[in-house]
Amino acid sequence: MSSYSWVPPAYTQYAKPGKPKKSGTTLSSATATSTSTPSATGAALANHHVYRQTQQVFSENSDQALWGDFYYTTANTAGLTYQQGQDIIVRSQFINTGVLADTQDTNYRAINNDWPVFAFSNDLGAVDATAKSTLFTVGFLQKQVIQYENKFNSTEILNGLWTSYFSSNNAAVSALESQIVLCILTSADILLLRRLPSRGSTLHKPG
Repeated sequence: MSSYSWVPPAYTQYAKPGKPKKSGTTLSSATATSTSTPSATGAALANHHVYRQTQQVFSENSDQALWGDFYYTTANTAGLTYQQGQDIIVRSQFINTGVLADTQDTNYRAINNDWPVFAFSNDLGAVDATAKSTLFTVGFLQKQVIQYENKFNSTEILNGLWTSYFSSNNAAVSALESQIVLCILTSADILLLRRLPSRGSTLHKPG
């Protein structure tokens, strides 16, 4: 059994996979996307890094920010494969083989040019009575977040608070993944405690 997860290019809205509700070119101001190779083998996480070829800080198009970095992340397990490329090619690869090709698409292009997507596949093993799961996270990072005019009538730019805690984008993304895992585990523990008998209740009837 394999899990398959993919995301369309940054800034694309869609009603169903592969069928954008609006033109990706319009939503992204006719810009191209780029990607970086998922983390090297041995790293704890693998990610697709998606961003505009030309960042336009504090600019927008139809209320859509024109700067920032998307990170599509999952655990870098032994059964993980990835692929970047045209939507129909990537999906066909998984449908026909059950795995992805571990190939990278670095061709900057408009979103509506061969509709690039970024996918992960995780081999979860045989289907049996044991529950299996895998976590995928999507994060969006902007370093510069506030622009204002100070008392000297000059413009100042402030970075996001997250940059005070993390030395790099990857460090922030790793922290996000860790916190989500912690929340899942904590929620499971709380649910388990709620199911346990309260102190002093009868666990069994006397013989």
